[in-house]
Amino acid sequence: MNKYIPFDSGPMGALIALPEIEMDKYVDDLAKVPPRIFGILNDPRTGAFIRGLVKGHQLPEQKSPVVALAILLVVLGRDTLVKLPSILSTELKLSNDQAYKMAKEIEEDLLGPVMEELKRYWSGKWAGGTEARDRAEEVGLPNVLNLKDQEKPPSPPPMPGSTSN
Repeated sequence: MNKYIPFDSGPMGALIALPEIEMDKYVDDLAKVPPRIFGILNDPRTGAFIRGLVKGHQLPEQKSPVVALAILLVVLGRDTLVKLPSILSTELKLSNDQAYKMAKEIEEDLLGPVMEELKRYWSGKWAGGTEARDRAEEVGLPNVLNLKDQEKPPSPPPMPGSTSN
């Protein structure tokens, strides 16, 4: 029996296709994801969405884990949302137009409801610290201003006629 297993089509299920050592790196990253975003990655409806998306683009259902893994990479900040059409085009052998349409559906329909939270997570405001800020820069997000790293501006000169002690 060579039947496709739907579990593989969700972002969390797509991890089983990876070598164990690589899978462990993703598991560590998943521990840092905000709960709402983690919920989307783990929700069976996300797998159903991905299977429907793949079917809607006339691809074999066996391609669902490829899409799921691409979504996971974007959510974890290992790839950017801007690169998603290119990833889909390359991995699924789609035309640029078709890959762009698929990526747009993922962005709007799947990630849209948590986009603000994703942006905070990608920018490091969720996880905080230098590691998250560095990862945000790696994935192409604008530099996040860290006031702790800024030098204090010089004090203004005293006002004429004022007495300061």
